[in-house]
Amino acid sequence: WVSDCCYWHLSGNHRDMINTNRPRWPGPASRPTTLAGMQKRMQHFRSDESERRADETLVRATDVFIATYPKCGTTLLQQMLHTLRTRGDMSFDEITEVVPWFESAWDIGIDPGAEQVASPRVFKTHRPVDKLPDVGRFIHITRDPLSLADSFYRFFSGWAFEAGSISIDEFAQKMILGGTGSGLYWHHVLTWWPRRQDKNVLFLCYEDFLDDPTAIIARVAKHAGITLDPELAEMTLQHTSLDFMRTHARKFDDHLLREHLDPILGLPPGGKTYKVAPAGVQRRKLSTSVRDLFNQRWQETIGQTLNLRDYDELRRAAMYD
Repeated sequence: WVSDCCYWHLSGNHRDMINTNRPRWPGPASRPTTLAGMQKRMQHFRSDESERRADETLVRATDVFIATYPKCGTTLLQQMLHTLRTRGDMSFDEITEVVPWFESAWDIGIDPGAEQVASPRVFKTHRPVDKLPDVGRFIHITRDPLSLADSFYRFFSGWAFEAGSISIDEFAQKMILGGTGSGLYWHHVLTWWPRRQDKNVLFLCYEDFLDDPTAIIARVAKHAGITLDPELAEMTLQHTSLDFMRTHARKFDDHLLREHLDPILGLPPGGKTYKVAPAGVQRRKLSTSVRDLFNQRWQETIGQTLNLRDYDELRRAAMYD
């Protein structure tokens, strides 16, 4: 069904849509201090009903899916596409409100099949290729896995686990090398790589946006079927800049998701998540031994299958397609 209150701010009774009949952490609210404790909580992250509602959504050929492994530039593309399709609307409370997380939308009161505030409809998803619809337009953006590890750690620290209680080395080994509910980074890259020549797929590297944002904005607009004029191009460049997104950081911090996940996961309120790196933050570096494990995994997967020795080589190959 399609509700008149499919977004948080549209109706006073939107809470009637929230999926409350779902398994939840049975213990008292606390912030885990071990990875094993955090992983037990994360088993309740998404309900089967929310997955089912996504599966049953009637997808349109014009729909755009930002299909990524977590922490590879998803939020950047949400903001970019929403700016492009609305000419700079910033009236939303949090970006997930207007660019829903496809498989998690139902759990937080958003009908994934509903109309959105503008066209085309845009969704974010961390599903692998084989669990996505056959129709639609897809943008896959990937990132250096060492940078990804730091971003993932920073997002969970202080929310999903007590800040400082888990080292980035342990986190990277168990959550990146070991995989999450979104699967494995290397699997995402390998399954999207052969589809990068498909007409409905755009394969991007996050670092290319950092080097030449204007070019990436133009490619994204064209892929989404949005006419890009100079004024809109300049506006999108501004609205996706680090300074702009830091200024509006609360609109990109997943607080809508956290507010409704905290009681499900048994987490106390008040945790913080960072999708836009705060000013002055420095990237945490993995130890040499863990970096070696990442390199070994690369060689065993992407290196062996695609004959690309490292991420820089993959990025160059993607650039010259």
